[in-house]
Amino acid sequence: MAQAPTAIRTAVMAATGAALALALTACGGGSGDDAKKDGAGDAQSALKETARKTAQQNAYRTERVRTDNKGEVRAAYAFQRKPELAQRRTSGPAAGTTDEAITTQDALYSRNQSLPEGKWLRTDARPQGDGKPADGERQNTAQGDLPVLLGVLATAKDVAKTGDEKVGGQSAAHYRGSVVLNELAQYQGDALQEQPRDLYVKQRDEAGLEKVGIDVWIGEDGLAVKSQETGTGSKGEVRLTEEYSGYGADPKIQVPAAGDVLTSEQYLQLQIEKAAGQRKR
Repeated sequence: MAQAPTAIRTAVMAATGAALALALTACGGGSGDDAKKDGAGDAQSALKETARKTAQQNAYRTERVRTDNKGEVRAAYAFQRKPELAQRRTSGPAAGTTDEAITTQDALYSRNQSLPEGKWLRTDARPQGDGKPADGERQNTAQGDLPVLLGVLATAKDVAKTGDEKVGGQSAAHYRGSVVLNELAQYQGDALQEQPRDLYVKQRDEAGLEKVGIDVWIGEDGLAVKSQETGTGSKGEVRLTEEYSGYGADPKIQVPAAGDVLTSEQYLQLQIEKAAGQRKR
C-alpha cells in the first residue's frame, strides 16, 4: 500500500510535464525550390528567434492531441513562468486515471474519479535530498514543451522553411525537419541544452521511436501557432499535434485551497477504508 502515492505521482508527472509528455513526426524534410529558398541556416535562425521570443512570454496555452497504439488523448495545457505554474486537463479513451493536474514550484495537485468530489491529492514535485524540487524540472514544467521542441527542430540537418500557409485564419511560415534520436543525443550546439535534450530523447525512445519528423508553423508575430511530431517505431505510429495561443495572457491557474487538498497519507487511509468496506460486502 505504501507504494500507491509514488505510483500515482509517477503516472501524473509523466503525463504532465515537463511532459509532459510524448511523441513525434516523421514527415521528412523540405525539398526542391522551397528548401533552397530558405535553407537550414535561415530556418535554424528563425527557430532560435522564436524560441527566444517564447521565453519572453510569461504564459501561453496549448491544445494537444496525441495518438498512439493505446488510442487518442486530448489535453489542454496552460503554462506560467512567474509564479511557476502549469495546468493540464485530459480527456479521451486513452487518457488514463488523472483528469486534471496543477504543478507549482514545490508540489503536484491531481484529481480523478477515485477522489471524493472536489478533492485534490497533493504530492511533492520530484523532491531531491533537501526536499526541494530540481530547478531544471520545475523550469521545464513551467515553460512547457514548446521551447524544447523549437530547439530540437533547429538541430535537424534537413530543417527548412517549406512555405507560408494559413493556420487558424492567420498566415504562418511552415518549417519542417527530422531528427534521428541517437544523433540528437550527441548534440552539443547552442540550440538545445543538455537536460531537455536528454529528456526529449528518453521520452521518444520509450515510445519505441528512432526517428522523429517535426513540423512547426510560426505566425507573423514570430511565435508558434502549431506544431506536429510524428514517428513510427517498435510500438507503432505516434502522432502529437499542438496548437498554441494566449501568449502573455494570464492563464488564471488556481492552486487548490488547503481545505480541498488531501495528503498522500490521507489518500492512503481513504483507500484502506474503501478496501475494507468492499471486503465486508
